[in-house]
Amino acid sequence: MSLLDHILSFAVLALASCVAFALLLRDSKKVEASAEKEISPLGLGIVDQLTWVVRLRWLVAVVVLSLSLLAVFVLEALPVSSLLPLLFWIAVLTTSNAVLARSAGDAQELERRLSRHLALDFVVVTGLLSASGGVENPLYLSYVFPTIVGATLLSARKAFLLTVFGCALFCLLAAGEATGLLPHVTFDLFPHETSMSPGHAAHQPAFVAGKTASLLVLMLVSFYLTALLTSRLRASEARAFHAANEAVREHERLERVVDAAGLGMLVVDPEVTLSWRSRRAKRWVGGSELAGETCPLLAAKGGCSVCVAQLTFETGKPSEVERTVSGATTRVFRHLAEPLLDETGRCVQVVEVMEEITERKTLEADALRAGKLALLGQLAAGIAHEIGNPLASLMARLNRLERRRDDQFVHESLDVLKAQVERIDRTIKNVSGFSRMPPADWRACSLNAIIAEALGLVRYDERGLKVEIEDDLAEPSATVWAVRDQIVQAVLNLLLNAVEATPDGGRVSVTSSVSGGNAVIEVRDSGSGVPLELQEQIFDPFVTTKESGVGLGLAISRSLVHGHGGSLEVETLPAGGSCFRIILPLEGSGVQHTSEVMP
Repeated sequence: MSLLDHILSFAVLALASCVAFALLLRDSKKVEASAEKEISPLGLGIVDQLTWVVRLRWLVAVVVLSLSLLAVFVLEALPVSSLLPLLFWIAVLTTSNAVLARSAGDAQELERRLSRHLALDFVVVTGLLSASGGVENPLYLSYVFPTIVGATLLSARKAFLLTVFGCALFCLLAAGEATGLLPHVTFDLFPHETSMSPGHAAHQPAFVAGKTASLLVLMLVSFYLTALLTSRLRASEARAFHAANEAVREHERLERVVDAAGLGMLVVDPEVTLSWRSRRAKRWVGGSELAGETCPLLAAKGGCSVCVAQLTFETGKPSEVERTVSGATTRVFRHLAEPLLDETGRCVQVVEVMEEITERKTLEADALRAGKLALLGQLAAGIAHEIGNPLASLMARLNRLERRRDDQFVHESLDVLKAQVERIDRTIKNVSGFSRMPPADWRACSLNAIIAEALGLVRYDERGLKVEIEDDLAEPSATVWAVRDQIVQAVLNLLLNAVEATPDGGRVSVTSSVSGGNAVIEVRDSGSGVPLELQEQIFDPFVTTKESGVGLGLAISRSLVHGHGGSLEVETLPAGGSCFRIILPLEGSGVQHTSEVMP
């Protein structure tokens, strides 16, 4: 190379260096210590995209350095004098990459910086080619890579302008070498002298035109196909992003609806881990905020003795339990579990809804007390009669004792007095035992014993003396797990209603039986029956067929029976009259009982 060629080569290198460092200096003034993630047109974090580009450019720098050293010292395809410009452009690339790695800002600013650095990549590729054989170097195809990266990460307009910029640089390189304005470095791996084409191929118009045209077509096609694919991916991700935002809004709306309803909601996995819980449920259940945590109520003091979610996983059916939390104040929670089934019908998750029913339980306890007082008022005349008769006998016997003092009469009188006192004592115990409100005492109870106690109380009602009461109790007696006092009250309500509905001389019957794993109590009367249009509402509060009735007895009875996992039914008999049927699960049937009246 002549002295003029060297001067021209270094002048071009100096000019390109000034441009490159000017771009780098402009970016370095805006470098920040940390970066915030923003959403790019692809919907990905722009910082993640920059990280990907930076890693790719580090790899390119290492590959270019390796190829340069290989071409100069091992293959000797390039002169040693070309190593300095090659190292210079590699240094430009690494410096640019270091600055890009520290870039920060919003999405638009980062996109502008990325476009400038990709433009600088085209300059670096042009400088590397100029120092290593120009258009004769097969690595001229490297122009395609910044084109693809730009079409992937930048907007279509910026990517197109970047592609045009790269095409222009290659055209300038090819034209400069072809016209001799730029020095051509011999690349010995490429054949230069043949009988058909003497001299450098870079100086032959046909070769240069072919190479230039093929590269321009390749770059433009690469830009078009990459931009087309990217635009479709962006549209797809935009739809997915919109759907995700809509799902977040629906999630927030569900949270607000559940909270506004005063409910807590849990989504439970088969291992009894919580995959999601509402805000109110977090306060009630406790534990950490992490998804996948085992339900804290399993091991917590005052937690669930029976897990309603586990029960639903085992049975595949909805379940319900009540949980009482003792503390400064007693709180009662109702847990409802509903299974989520897959296409095979297998329960894969359980939705559990929690509701605090402390106030409702207090009202139910008050209603239960009021119901008992109403029943006692209804039985008051019979109770007075039951106590009055032995008192009259006592008074008569005492009057006779004043007139007769012989030993035999005194002994007889003592026996009579003792019997009448015991009769009064039994009456008082029956009434007081029924009227008290003890804590819920769950235990195994004989069904026939419950019915017998209710029948014993019915005889205090003077109307019970005007009808015939029959019982047909199956032996051996069925056993139910129950709060005895509550079932006695439910049966007594039905018996008193039957006595009241039956005309004088009519018949009331009560039977017990076992059917399908359940204990059944039936109370039949010979009255007019329940009208068909009232059978659906007869168990609702304040619904009654009596002229002076309040309409709470049947509602309380149904609540008590439901609390034992049972049901209360009614039907009008074909021959006239009604049949009320209590169905209770037998002891050991596995049905979860939920009733708990707060004293």
